[in-house]
Amino acid sequence: MTRWLLVHAGIVNASGPWYLFWSGIAGDLPMFGILGVVYRKHTCHVDRCWRLGLHHVTGTPLTVCRKHHPAVPAQVTAAHVQAVSR
Repeated sequence: MTRWLLVHAGIVNASGPWYLFWSGIAGDLPMFGILGVVYRKHTCHVDRCWRLGLHHVTGTPLTVCRKHHPAVPAQVTAAHVQAVSR
């Protein structure tokens, strides 16, 4: 396990001082950027709220979390789901 971590972090000098770093852990940096963009796109549109926005606000292109959506109660019941689905 330790050897695997050393190789993928670019600490072991196999082909040069920076080869393993760029082909190992630094090669994943663009993926972290893509994941950040996807997360930012799906978060609540209320300023400084980092929850996932799963509920669409009617009449707008915004999505908000359960806390900020006016029609979602604190405790969702079967009766609430039936009322919304009609």
